[in-house]
Amino acid sequence: MYVYVYAHAHAHARNKAVSGRGLVLDDVALAVAVVKARERQEATHRQASVLSRVESDFLAFLTELVYVHDPPPGLGFIKWEPWPHLEELANTITSTPHLVILKSRQLGLSWFFAAYALWTAMFKPGALVLMLSQGEDEAKELLGKVRKIHSQLPEGIRPKVIKDIEEQLSVQSQGGGVDSTIMALPSTTKAGSGYTATLVICDEHAKHPYAATNFAALEPTINAGAQFISVSTARGPGNYFHSLYQNAKAKLSTFNPLFFHAQLRPGRDDAWYESTKKSYVGDSAHLFYENYPRSDTEAFVTTVGLAVFDKDAMERLVGGIKAPISIKKERYGEIAYYQMPVPGRQYVCGSDVSYGLSAPDKAVSQILDWRTGYLVASLYGNFPPDQLMDATTDLCVEYNDALLGFEENGIGQLAERRLQDIGYQNVYFRDWEEARGKGVRPSKMGWHTGANRHLMVSELSEAVRTGELDVVDEGTVGEMRTFVFRWGKPQAAEGCHDDRVMALAIAWQMRQSPYVFPSSSGRIRTRRFIGER
Repeated sequence: MYVYVYAHAHAHARNKAVSGRGLVLDDVALAVAVVKARERQEATHRQASVLSRVESDFLAFLTELVYVHDPPPGLGFIKWEPWPHLEELANTITSTPHLVILKSRQLGLSWFFAAYALWTAMFKPGALVLMLSQGEDEAKELLGKVRKIHSQLPEGIRPKVIKDIEEQLSVQSQGGGVDSTIMALPSTTKAGSGYTATLVICDEHAKHPYAATNFAALEPTINAGAQFISVSTARGPGNYFHSLYQNAKAKLSTFNPLFFHAQLRPGRDDAWYESTKKSYVGDSAHLFYENYPRSDTEAFVTTVGLAVFDKDAMERLVGGIKAPISIKKERYGEIAYYQMPVPGRQYVCGSDVSYGLSAPDKAVSQILDWRTGYLVASLYGNFPPDQLMDATTDLCVEYNDALLGFEENGIGQLAERRLQDIGYQNVYFRDWEEARGKGVRPSKMGWHTGANRHLMVSELSEAVRTGELDVVDEGTVGEMRTFVFRWGKPQAAEGCHDDRVMALAIAWQMRQSPYVFPSSSGRIRTRRFIGER
């Protein structure tokens, strides 16, 4: 129709020229103006339709409007590609307030979150988006991606820039009104302090030098309703990102954990994986698993210290990890069940005591099937000593009055007092042999690690290597992978935990000990399990 009007105007002008009346330019201009007005009206209608659609649908925003400028160089801007893992994330991200993502490299997530930051600023009037990066250069690069996406939005949809300086981009939100701001900050001691944000994105969080400090500063705004997203490749165990991810997996926080493995990117088949792996040799071999992990356990590898547990045995355990058949929530943690109690079967328990609550170390109790060496249940959390003994003895009763050995060093003395109050009878006494020889009651309750540490760890390591011990709990296997010799002592790698490992080592010692407990008459009863070795 528009072509007809324009052509008709030209024909009208030609006729006038032929008839000698001269070319009437005003008529042509009027016709062109009509066409352009209608085109603008149509464009405005289309823009309004697009805006209405993408305002409530982030995936639509990505697929319809976003162009990225990704390697390899020379291609210029290309339309955002809807890889399946990114589509799935786009469909759920707006309904996930606290998210921690462990990822492989080059999965498109930096551009994804740059687009999410801009989308939030466009459609949430007055929004403040904080994007935290490892350093100043990385912060500039991330905000640069936001600017590039913004530059490629269609005219009429692209929001007006109100302020654009090195670390800040402010735009007019859709519909006018209050402006929104995106700030890119390096991880410094003060980053995040004093802000009330709508959205916080921590990019490559494992590399942030002040991750814990920044989270503490941002916690008030998170508690007030801000969305918090932590995304990173791994950088070994022990850093804040590692703890955040592991706690999320253990359901000890409000965060939802996601893992994006190396082969999610289209084109990365097994041949690609093996070829890429060959380029990481010598001391850099562990970096391959950090950069291109196929499991989240594999991602958090360590090269710090000499590993205590046999590599092949650990690969076997990693391959045998199972989800709990049941999880029981406790006030200070939870119990993961991997095999329910079997009537008549004997069980042993090892317990590693901590101060609980906000203490960095966790309280753990591990239950083993005496006959098979299978880890049947694992209690884990921030239990104070008395609460740990309450929960542990209840668990031991479930497992046919399992023999309980607890770490009595230091804080363990509080656990001993609680056990005396509870009156649980089947507790390990380390002086039972001496007491039996003298015909008196044993008095030294609990397992004393001290000088026994090397021996108990060595025997646990042997049991893992020979396959006598079968551990399917992911948290325990994860700690075993980072349990190393440092300065001649078997312990957790720097920044890691060994609470599960030590509880397991105590349980293994209980499995090798006679079944000893004081009777109600005051005499000592001693016996070994059926099938005495």
